[in-house]
Amino acid sequence: GVYTRYAHLNYIEDDIKPGAVLVYGHPIGLMGKSGQVTGIHLHYEILTGTYRAGVWGRGLKSHNPFDFPPWYDPRLAQLDR
Repeated sequence: GVYTRYAHLNYIEDDIKPGAVLVYGHPIGLMGKSGQVTGIHLHYEILTGTYRAGVWGRGLKSHNPFDFPPWYDPRLAQLDR
């Protein structure tokens, strides 16, 4: 029930396909400036709900990623010891 959407990429890595499970640190592509934008950037969305193909996100609710609690990589916590 949690989905992400990335827009304005210059390209997407070959191994990234719809429905792929991404993990922290895995590259997804290179930022670009597709569409009517004024500069290179990444448009990133976190969405929840029921995904229905072909309806452009209707039924999904967007969330501000800064409202989520911070996530810390447990591998980095081991370095602090």
